[in-house]
Amino acid sequence: MEQQRDPLSVVMIGHSYIRRFRDYMSTSPQRRNLGLSGVEVHCVGVGGARVSGYRNIRQYFESVSRHRPYLIFLHIGENDIERLSNHRIISNLLDLINELS
Repeated sequence: MEQQRDPLSVVMIGHSYIRRFRDYMSTSPQRRNLGLSGVEVHCVGVGGARVSGYRNIRQYFESVSRHRPYLIFLHIGENDIERLSNHRIISNLLDLINELS
């Protein structure tokens, strides 16, 4: 008899693109979990989220950890382009990746 495995938890975290993606996935059963079996996709999308400063994405890391993710997809940085240098954005992204790992 084959043992039933728990689905792998995947968390997508980022700004409004991820929030909109979550909304899109909820529009039909075929889109739920991206149509993948054995996977649970969770979206933590926050409109206006940034790599630092106001609306810092770090405040949502607890939501990510609750899902005990096997894989984390981080999509963020566009809201910072006018405010921070490329070097600062990359540095902050690397800090976020280290914290998430």
